Amino acid sequence: MGQKGSAPGEILNDEHKPREDSKEPSNRHESSDDEDAGEVIEPPSDVKFANKQRIREDQVQQDGIGEGKELPDTLSLSFSHTKTRISPADFKVLKLLGQGSFGKVYLVTHRADDCIYAMKVMRKDVLVKGDQVTHTVTERFVMSHLQHPNLVKLRFAFQTSTRLYLVMDFARGGELFYHLKQSGRFSEDRVRFYTAQIALALEYLHTHSVVYRDLKPENILLDEHGNIQLTDFGLSKPYVSDKEGARTFCGTPEYIAPETLVNQSYGASVDWWSLGTLAFEMITGLPPFYNSNVKVMYWQILNSKVVFPDFVSPDARDLLKRLLRKNPERRMDHTTIRRHPFFRSINWDDLYNLTIPPPFKPTLHTLTDVRYFDPVFTKETPGESFVPETELRRIDRDTQAAFEGFTFVDHSRLGNIREEVGSVPEALVEMDIVGSPIEHMGGY
Repeated sequence: MGQKGSAPGEILNDEHKPREDSKEPSNRHESSDDEDAGEVIEPPSDVKFANKQRIREDQVQQDGIGEGKELPDTLSLSFSHTKTRISPADFKVLKLLGQGSFGKVYLVTHRADDCIYAMKVMRKDVLVKGDQVTHTVTERFVMSHLQHPNLVKLRFAFQTSTRLYLVMDFARGGELFYHLKQSGRFSEDRVRFYTAQIALALEYLHTHSVVYRDLKPENILLDEHGNIQLTDFGLSKPYVSDKEGARTFCGTPEYIAPETLVNQSYGASVDWWSLGTLAFEMITGLPPFYNSNVKVMYWQILNSKVVFPDFVSPDARDLLKRLLRKNPERRMDHTTIRRHPFFRSINWDDLYNLTIPPPFKPTLHTLTDVRYFDPVFTKETPGESFVPETELRRIDRDTQAAFEGFTFVDHSRLGNIREEVGSVPEALVEMDIVGSPIEHMGGY
């Protein structure tokens, strides 16, 4: 949410697009922790480097959720049946919040109770063409089954003949990327709070055998109080242990762990590497191995030592060294991170219960205040990118079956939703968010 991406499969050069807020930190000191120093390892020769923020899986069969595997006991696919029908007609579009390669996110209000939500709208033909069906089903699956104070909550999921919809709580504080871009870097107290909340969210996901795989500032939101909420679970992977369960090369270049680059089987450890990279970026203003040439950046991830600016405290340095160990067997994880001296002031129970005042509270005047979202999107009239229904590529029946069971309703927010779908307002058609209603009831 909040940025535009390249189309999948696009062949681009090796130059990695510089981050708009990139500033080379000065007065850096090389880490003396050399336990991971080793021979130079070139990235796999068959990897196609692309000028885009995110690298997705090329082969769904290699690393998808539809492989016939049994789910671990900690994860359940079933949920209760509902006869309540939800459609685009139940929501009024207010603003465009963000746009990506595969969909758009709108600020909407629910007509039945006037609640404000963020609604992600994805065209099925685009998802099919980009081989993103499995990722979308995974996102819906993770969001509907896992609940944590630091994960964005899914309230509704539904579909029409041409589109998929995910309706989530609106995190009014905007993306962490926006705030980091505005500030350049954060104080260590602020980094401590954010890193601890993210660690709780990752610990929860890993406990339920899910690895996140795309931790970065763009995928982290702040609620109206300033608490962290992770979003965008399209690259998440169920059935993964702490040590293994995935092999696919995917993620965002700056945050990819060494074991992913060398095609090793990996597990939850890749998320702790990404957390170390993110924490370093929040403290210094730039990821530790950033380079505009993505091949050079990958080489540095595999071989270079971490270099710290003078202003980084000893406790922060030690934490980052432990999170950024190239050997995943020696990397810090949920079993040790809570006890690290950098977090000595954190009461983890209070943090989980959201009773610790965040170091930054967004200044908001209304429930629909979008000041912390990119004005490139929020100032756009949602209907400007209208694609007539007749011009959308129809999906065949077999492909439609892949989306069966997508519908989800959080009954705590059900309210007064009507049993039958009424007429679709013209405004929604003009904004390119509706199609012919399709209802799927029951489990996955």
